[in-house]
Amino acid sequence: MRIVLIEDDRHLLRSLESILRDLGLSVMSFHNAEAAIFFLNLRPIMDVLVIDYQLKTMTAKYLMKRLKDVLPKKCKVILISGYEDLIKELNLKELGIDVFLPKPLDLDKLLSLIDKIDDCY
Repeated sequence: MRIVLIEDDRHLLRSLESILRDLGLSVMSFHNAEAAIFFLNLRPIMDVLVIDYQLKTMTAKYLMKRLKDVLPKKCKVILISGYEDLIKELNLKELGIDVFLPKPLDLDKLLSLIDKIDDCY
């Protein structure tokens, strides 16, 4: 299972990265959307993409538009955000987002989603 994390809160990013690696998962993390776009355009190999909605330089909506042509077909996208009201106004499926999880993040729920995705492979 290969997971890519894109989150500008470095503390949350490092915590998630550490937890997922401790579970034996392969994790690549980015705190910068541009770096993630650059890397994923070169090597779009992932099973799960976890992204924060409001990054420093762009929203997940714009990020997904930039990544839509490179994301693997089976890649599941999990959006996390503290902007629950704003997220309700978006058409997540149209953006290519499979699941929304509000912040503060329920770690058990995130791990359960990843586990379900892992069962599909």
